[in-house]
Amino acid sequence: MEFSPPSSSTTSSFFALTPLLCTGLQARNLDPRPFLFGFAAACNAGSAATLIGNPQNILIGQAGQIGFWSYFVDAAIPSLAGLIVRFAGLTAGRNQILICSSHRGVVGQGMAEPGLLNIT
Repeated sequence: MEFSPPSSSTTSSFFALTPLLCTGLQARNLDPRPFLFGFAAACNAGSAATLIGNPQNILIGQAGQIGFWSYFVDAAIPSLAGLIVRFAGLTAGRNQILICSSHRGVVGQGMAEPGLLNIT
């Protein structure tokens, strides 16, 4: 019998930590979109790595009678590759935004509009 960690979900982690991330970004007057896209992509890639990451994986583990660590060993490399591809895409997109913004004189200024993040 294999050890299984307590149940958790990356979706609930995403929803729980998003307000904290937005509050920090608002305090620094930063555009939240690239950070939220990156956070969502990381949660999505991380959820694929474990049986408890999303409901589909739970069904796969139950139907295939796959243990937690056995699944993790098989899924870690593809999940890490997905995270790297997402990071590269977000970085390229961010750099493209900065290049486009520099022609409009926006680089170096906070990109968040007043009232964009109405967090109370």
